[in-house]
Amino acid sequence: MTADGSRVGDHGLFPWSPIASRSVFTWPGQAHVGLCAIVVLESIEWGPLPRSTAPRVQRGGLGARPFPDIARVSHNEYGLRVGAFRVFDALQAARVPLVVALDAATAERCETLVNHCRDLGAEFVAHGTTGSRMITAALSEEQERGEIESTLERLESALGQRPVGWIGVEHGESVHTPRLLAESGMRYVCDWVNDEQPFMITTPAGDIVALPLALELDDTYALDDRGVPVWRYRTMIEDASDRLVQDAADGARVLVLGLHPWLIGQAFPDRGARARTRARHSPSGCSSRHGTRARRVVVRTKSGGRAE
Repeated sequence: MTADGSRVGDHGLFPWSPIASRSVFTWPGQAHVGLCAIVVLESIEWGPLPRSTAPRVQRGGLGARPFPDIARVSHNEYGLRVGAFRVFDALQAARVPLVVALDAATAERCETLVNHCRDLGAEFVAHGTTGSRMITAALSEEQERGEIESTLERLESALGQRPVGWIGVEHGESVHTPRLLAESGMRYVCDWVNDEQPFMITTPAGDIVALPLALELDDTYALDDRGVPVWRYRTMIEDASDRLVQDAADGARVLVLGLHPWLIGQAFPDRGARARTRARHSPSGCSSRHGTRARRVVVRTKSGGRAE
């Protein structure tokens, strides 16, 4: 109990559910792990931001600096101009279906990039109006509703389709967000990071599926915030995959990775890239180690795409 008499964690959206006591969760085809890599394409606003929606952490560049912060804005732009295409190539080489978190501003101003994503068969996930505006409790309910509806309407106009999934800027939500997302027709949300299996969030406007991200393996959190070396980040993902496959004996798991092209799309020297280059010139097309791992994991998105 807290000082005001409320119970800790008692938000009413879902019950506490220890994984050890659940019924066995399965993926189609009895796959061990459902893998989803979400590539975040977002635009950073040029001018000063309203305090009510500005993310606490300003990503990229050389740290928070006075306007105009050229290093940070152009660092983000690198991801949209260069890094995204390198990330797309890597995911295609690994046969991972493309899932793109897209904000409204990027959808409207980067038509060639959006068309490229569409040509690759991407599934689009709504990601706010810009990468500089995070949903917080400082917004009124009507302001938040307007932010969500503006995002979805602008994305639908730019894409020709209305996304059915949502991931907030910096995972930002208020107490109203799940209900407002359900009201807007969203079928899943990727802000919650509290599980290794999808779970249902219940709201007065209907249920919405939580597809939990692996926060510790988000590239910005690992590489930027915690300073994990690039080579170690790669082994962390491999180790996590192996452990989830092992634990899946008691129920299938999900591994959702958040990837930001301004960071992970840099031209880092990567032994994995060299391995892929060697694999393209080998008769089998892939190394035995990575081929074995790929066969154990079914890649699945919410729209139902699957590759083994």
